[in-house]
Amino acid sequence: MSTRFNDVQRTGRLSEIPAESVVSQFHGPPEDAVSDPAAAVVASLGDPLDFPPLRQAVVQGDRVAVVLDHDVPQAPDIVGGTIETLISCGVDPQDVVIVQTDAARRHVDPDPRGSLPADIGRRVQREIHDPLDRDRLAYLGLTRANEPLYLNRTLVDADFVLPILRARPGTGPLAGGQSPSGLFPSFSDRTSSVAGRLVPSPDLMHGDAAAQIDEAGWMLGIRLAVRVVPAVQSGVLSILAGDAPAVFRAGQIACENAWSWTVPDRVPLVVACIDGPRGEHTWETVAHVLSIAGAAAQDGGGVLVVSELETPPGMALSRLGTAEDAAQLLPELRKDPSPDGVTALEMARALARGPVYLRSRLDAESVEELNIVPLTSDTQIARLVARYASCIILGNAQHIVLQDGNTR
Repeated sequence: MSTRFNDVQRTGRLSEIPAESVVSQFHGPPEDAVSDPAAAVVASLGDPLDFPPLRQAVVQGDRVAVVLDHDVPQAPDIVGGTIETLISCGVDPQDVVIVQTDAARRHVDPDPRGSLPADIGRRVQREIHDPLDRDRLAYLGLTRANEPLYLNRTLVDADFVLPILRARPGTGPLAGGQSPSGLFPSFSDRTSSVAGRLVPSPDLMHGDAAAQIDEAGWMLGIRLAVRVVPAVQSGVLSILAGDAPAVFRAGQIACENAWSWTVPDRVPLVVACIDGPRGEHTWETVAHVLSIAGAAAQDGGGVLVVSELETPPGMALSRLGTAEDAAQLLPELRKDPSPDGVTALEMARALARGPVYLRSRLDAESVEELNIVPLTSDTQIARLVARYASCIILGNAQHIVLQDGNTR
């Protein structure tokens, strides 16, 4: 007897797995996704949390920069609703610039103006941040550590900056990378010394990590922000707008409430599937998923990540193949200033816990060079699962917050 799992079947990357091998599975919250994200963001901006309506914050003639995370679900619809609201407040479309991180270029994100009427879309500008283009950076000021901070020039010059960010839970290795404004280090000169030191590590998962990296938002005067809570299959569960720190916390809570799942028992193998658009299938996401899945695996247990990853590993990630024992690399990777240093550190931690398997679009040799076992066919996945007594299936794994049932 075998079964397929609907949420991960859509990726076309998961083989049939014997049902008797599956201890449990989780694919996300059962709640329906928001049917009209554009209308939802209009409503949220009209009645923000702990903040006046947007019409009281902007006036005609203001230059507005809309900051857009590369992994916001239903981004064109949400941007469309945001631009509609700005226009209703008297802002001219030609005074609006949508600023995206350089990840949008690497992952070929679709044009976020796609849902706008053609005459408006042509007037709204789009800019993808380049941290290496000195002409597009502006000096913002000195940090509390007395370091110069350079930020995207469009953001510094704007009269009003409105971040649209994906809400994330308050746990996991990527949680330290969050901040109420979402500006740093994504829109900074990441080659600078201050950026190198402030790029969050997986050790910064609790406490004041967000405050430590949000000087950019404070110095730029960010007050209003939008947070998008993801649903299954790239849908939107809810949209929060309001005071940046307030919606930051509310978004964390909403994600944890929607995506928390209690592990019934640790298993020898966890199959974790990354679902969603191309922008979700990154090395950062793979590392994040490995940290989640590792919490459900037995000591020394294996984790299989099923993804559409096709981006070659960066400089820090390439170091994973230089040591037989990944634990030996941890001290060095904690100090690695490379853009993928944090990702490599989390990957090394996963390899130190147990074997890591990867189904992706990368060639097998490049994966093997990282001390990761590549799987290139459904038959290989079936054989892998057969080697283990049982497994757990996690769909939409990049969003999940695991709770350990053995500690309750």
